[in-house]
Amino acid sequence: MYNFSRCDLGKEEAPVTVVEFGDFKCPSCKAWGETVYPQLVEDYVDTGEVKFSYINVLFHGDESTLASLAAESVYQQSPKAYWDFYKALFAAQPEQKHDAAWVTPEKVLEVAAEFPSIDQGKLESDMEQRGHFTSSLLGTKSTWVCWD
Repeated sequence: MYNFSRCDLGKEEAPVTVVEFGDFKCPSCKAWGETVYPQLVEDYVDTGEVKFSYINVLFHGDESTLASLAAESVYQQSPKAYWDFYKALFAAQPEQKHDAAWVTPEKVLEVAAEFPSIDQGKLESDMEQRGHFTSSLLGTKSTWVCWD
């Protein structure tokens, strides 16, 4: 089973940690990521007052799973590139009809191609775990989160 991790930004010893439980397919998460997140980083993370953590949750079905697997792969490969990938993947979410299928392996690879530190082959291989991951959930409709 895939082991989801918490993706951290900022100083480990910051006195406050803000945790976002988000889904790349979620339009409210996108709005938060484009409005509140940049200000939070500028005002508090960059000053060392806050550590920000992002935890993938699976609110919107198989596309959420695919986006989460991709994001985890990117974070494992290049934690610094992860935050730009985070912004780019949210930016790729359509403004209209966000429930339409848009998170595909091809779209994820297109977004990731902007970042040279991301190994496309490794990313594609990690996304292929989706079938193993979703079948292990046995169709349960719940939010499953695990981090190390």
